[in-house]
Amino acid sequence: MAGAARVRVTQAYRFALDPSPRAERALASHVGARRFAFNWGLALVKARLDARARGEAAEVPWTLPALRREWNRQKDQVAPWWRENSKEAYAAGLEGLARALQASAPGLLWGSRGPGRLPAVLSPRVRAFAGHVRRALLGLAAGVSSGWPRGARVPALETHSSETGRQSAAPQPVRRAARAAAALVPAPALGLELRAQPVSRRAPYPGWLLFLLGAAGTAALLALLVGLLLPPAQGGALRGPAPRTYDLAVATLERARLAAEPAEALRLLDEAGSLLPAPGSRLSPAEAERATALRAEIEGERDRRTQTVRLGPPRTLLDLRPVAGDSARAGALAVSRETLFVLETESRRILRLQGEQVSVALSPGDRAGSLTLGEPWLLVTRPAGGAYVLDRERRLVLLPPDGPPRALPLRGANTWRRPVAVATFAANLYVLDPDQGQILRYLPAGGGFDAAPQPYIATGQSIDLAAATGMAIDGDIWVLVGGQQVLRFRGGRQQPFALGAALPALVRATILFTSPESRALYLAEPERGRILQYDKNGAFERQLLAPAGDTVLTGMAALYVDEQARRLVIAAGPLVLEYELPG
Repeated sequence: MAGAARVRVTQAYRFALDPSPRAERALASHVGARRFAFNWGLALVKARLDARARGEAAEVPWTLPALRREWNRQKDQVAPWWRENSKEAYAAGLEGLARALQASAPGLLWGSRGPGRLPAVLSPRVRAFAGHVRRALLGLAAGVSSGWPRGARVPALETHSSETGRQSAAPQPVRRAARAAAALVPAPALGLELRAQPVSRRAPYPGWLLFLLGAAGTAALLALLVGLLLPPAQGGALRGPAPRTYDLAVATLERARLAAEPAEALRLLDEAGSLLPAPGSRLSPAEAERATALRAEIEGERDRRTQTVRLGPPRTLLDLRPVAGDSARAGALAVSRETLFVLETESRRILRLQGEQVSVALSPGDRAGSLTLGEPWLLVTRPAGGAYVLDRERRLVLLPPDGPPRALPLRGANTWRRPVAVATFAANLYVLDPDQGQILRYLPAGGGFDAAPQPYIATGQSIDLAAATGMAIDGDIWVLVGGQQVLRFRGGRQQPFALGAALPALVRATILFTSPESRALYLAEPERGRILQYDKNGAFERQLLAPAGDTVLTGMAALYVDEQARRLVIAAGPLVLEYELPG
């Protein structure tokens, strides 16, 4: 109406959430989690107050940081399902409890005026400044900790336009409550005029005071960061992790002990170990002792879960370096009664050990009768005593327990395609040739093996030996394939056999050992420095590891086991070592 006075109308809007059933369940779960954290914290405070009333020295968590610290310590026990909700839901409940405690517990923090309030003896100006700081911090905590569940959405905002008479919808994805408030602001298209209202107010504090306080706070923060990041000076105070770090490691270890699944137990043990200071850290004697003891407990539980038995300290049978130089490396082993033969891979010589006496049994270019020998290649124990050696030209040599080498006839060696292993049983000689997909059997003849080899694996079987790398015989023939599989043959036919699961899982075994006198089957995995023991039905029995901190088994090249004498002989690096086989 012309000439009529303009009337300003203030209009507000209320928008209701319309979540899907799934979102509604998520919202209810998060609200319940917030309430649970509030009630749990309140019960904890009451219990601590009761303990104080009884004269006990109990710490009461009045503040939000103290409540969150107590929650993080106990949440896995009191609320094992806590991961189903955002951690901010629990933080919001604890923040609400902290506010309630500050408002309703007079005399606990600041005397008779209650927590969060300053004593009346301070000037009004200082009290006002502290109040502003407190409200700012509480507002920051509320903005961080009271967010919506991740992925929640504000439903369509339905508004009415006087010009079009139609409704419009503007859904906005929201991840925090602060953004939700911004999304609910009406748009200018709704016909509302938003104007900033000027506020005239005298600044409560002079600028120079605010500048000095800001500079002092910045300097303190930088000093704290420098103290945390720089290592302590030599000769300075030794620092260790906070006691609660040890407490958390102990709690994680206990959860590992109670875990039903071995894989979950190993994960928790790794987590517990990561909470401890790294070996070599500069710690006080008490901290170092505590860390060492806890680490030993973790490793003991790991050994129990993985069925690990630690070997004792070894006895050095032979050090090749005085004989073959610093670059010496032990290779194949042949143990025959009281005589031990070892192939030194750098010089390609075979050394003989009898008692304490070490001698060179064979070198490239040595003569055996009228035959000049090439580089020794494969070495295997001879059941009747001594050892057999194949050189690179596939010629067979007998190494007696004492005396010079002697050449033996071996027929048909030129027909082999890719021999990878040789084994003996009774008086027979067996050659594993993956490219033929066959095991060749030689019977004694002509003072050696002067007869054509016989195929051991019967025809009509589909057997892939392309990845075969090792062989052992105890009456049955065992073949290591691909580092993870063992095939069993009896009478030329493959038998059902599978290795049981080990922890950690077998990845790449390189050595297979058994014998007619052995009850078990042994697989060596040098990459992990371990020997896996199975019964001859394939069931996993245990794994053998060197003493803690000893890495010698990672260099394993050959293995021999004598169960009756409880003797374990290993060639590793430049050494031949003997361990006592655990019972």
